[in-house]
Amino acid sequence: MPIVHGRSMGPAGGTGTPPKVEITLVGLDGTVRPGWSTDADEEVTLTTRVQPAPDGTWSVNLVGNARIYSPWGDTVYRVTEGWNDDLGRPHVYYIGVPATLGPHFVGDIRTGLVPDQPIEEINGVISVEGLTGVVDLSGIYVQRAGSTMTGTLELDASTSTDVVLQAKVTGDTQQRLIVRASGAIELGSGSATADTTLYRSAANTLRTDDTFEVVASTSTTAALRTQASGDTQQRLIVDASGKHTWGSGSSAGDTTLYRSGLDELKTDDSLVVGIRLAVGTTIGSDVATVATDGTNAGLLVKATATGTAAKGVLAVETSAASKRAFDYRVTGDSVARLSVDGSAGSGSGTLIFGNGTTADVNLYRSGADTLTTDDTLTSGVAVQAPILQGATVRGGTGSAGTLTLSSTSHTTKGKVLIGSASLALDEANARIGIGTTSPANPLHVQGAAGTTSLVALDASGDTQRRLLIDASGTMTWGSGSATGDTTLYRSATDTLKTDDSMVIATRATVGNASLQNAQFHAEGAGTNQVLLAKATAAGTATVAVMAVETPTTAKRAIDFRLTGDTVARLAVDASASSSGTLTFGDGTTADTNLYRSAADTLKTDDSFHVAATFRHLGSSLGFYNAAAVAKPTVTGSRGGNAAVASFLTAMANLGLITDSTTA
Repeated sequence: MPIVHGRSMGPAGGTGTPPKVEITLVGLDGTVRPGWSTDADEEVTLTTRVQPAPDGTWSVNLVGNARIYSPWGDTVYRVTEGWNDDLGRPHVYYIGVPATLGPHFVGDIRTGLVPDQPIEEINGVISVEGLTGVVDLSGIYVQRAGSTMTGTLELDASTSTDVVLQAKVTGDTQQRLIVRASGAIELGSGSATADTTLYRSAANTLRTDDTFEVVASTSTTAALRTQASGDTQQRLIVDASGKHTWGSGSSAGDTTLYRSGLDELKTDDSLVVGIRLAVGTTIGSDVATVATDGTNAGLLVKATATGTAAKGVLAVETSAASKRAFDYRVTGDSVARLSVDGSAGSGSGTLIFGNGTTADVNLYRSGADTLTTDDTLTSGVAVQAPILQGATVRGGTGSAGTLTLSSTSHTTKGKVLIGSASLALDEANARIGIGTTSPANPLHVQGAAGTTSLVALDASGDTQRRLLIDASGTMTWGSGSATGDTTLYRSATDTLKTDDSMVIATRATVGNASLQNAQFHAEGAGTNQVLLAKATAAGTATVAVMAVETPTTAKRAIDFRLTGDTVARLAVDASASSSGTLTFGDGTTADTNLYRSAADTLKTDDSFHVAATFRHLGSSLGFYNAAAVAKPTVTGSRGGNAAVASFLTAMANLGLITDSTTA
């Protein structure tokens, strides 16, 4: 806009009162020209009033508008100089303002009126936008005092960083809103430089370098929604409470993840972990790791109903009989104190007992209805060995001002669209749409199917995104310096899945709507295994499919109980001789044990009953605490007492009788 300078001279014998200057778009005959009317809606421009300085100098910005035609190619204005006390005759003259910036001085651009030369009359404005007479220009020009524009507003600039729109409140020292030709929006308080931005950082990407907050009216109101082009339902909904709900895009969301209590993250559906899971500790080399401080069970597998009797509450499956299924050890042990595999008895279930450094006692099924140990079995009380066929052995029965951007001054509000409809502000419903002009929620983000960066989060200085949410609802996390490597997504109905590892720092509950005390709590209806630890390949034979580790020999590793029991019916620890110990009970009392008492020796401090065949395969045997001896031979003649004496001696040596006979 060209700058025009002038200087007003006071009247003869002037009073010293300040002059006044008025500049109006006119023709050279001193009348208004086409496009000017007393109807404000048809004004091309308002009369400009200038307040000169005390010395009479003044300056003003005047538009040299190529759309307003004058034969000189200039825009002609009438200048009236007078004085506030109206003394003297006002001085009237005309100037033709070129479109160049100047500065121009009125002495250089003045044009005179010569009544006897009417040709100069055509030096004034004779048409606007090719129209003559007083015409309605409301479709072309917006009234400075305010009007409604129904067409497209185009703001041209020479560079993308040029400001095309800015706003502030009276009294502000800085702009509250700045819009640049690139589409970037900058917002500030009005008292300092703008500090909040919103702009297009890449193709199909809207970004802010600051914080973006979504405030909803209630905790259940959706704050973020994502869907792919063509979807009839959202694939991801995040409400104001932080609850995430995933869906297929064609039906209502069916998979959730939300905070159900203090330090408690919960899903009402299934969770698939693709690589490793850690509960109460950090990710290690094992597929699933559960750690506890001992105040609660580290792993609780619980059936809430009988369900299918053939389905175990806890099932461990190996890829081969040689693969160990279960290990119990105390922290620091080099060898498991109790192991379960299929190494003995032609691949039958085998219990192997040890003391933490050596595993040398076993118990396994060697044949139909036959339980065998290759080592010594010691009973603390009586042992009964009846022969019963088909028997079953059981263990128990804003401060500062406010900036308002409005779609219209009308009471019925509409939408504010920024750019090519990439950002929509629905003023009527208080919604923001990104990628859609019809937001259905307070914040609605929409992208084409397959969009890999619908929502992106990163820190200043990052070269890669730390979090990406695509149109399917898949979340991908990364370090900020490399491509994202950790995912969380809906893999099927009611199923949330990660292809990577998941660490749960405190407790995890599966199958119960409330967080339980155990570090890892799983329960089910009994129709399927509640917990399945499965090796998909043989791997390392000495690495168990399922391992239980305690910090000391005093800490119990495994409890089996029925709902309502006060005492475990089967417990595994290292309470006897610091070896793997099985303790049996009835739910109220635990009084029967089985453990390794010494090298190659399996012992119980209680009674041991064998319902079927009891077979001793060793080379020596002792009864009633007698030292074990080899199988005795009875000698002597049966015709006299020699054979009887030999028999009595043999029985006494075995400990079966006390020989108190006399000769």
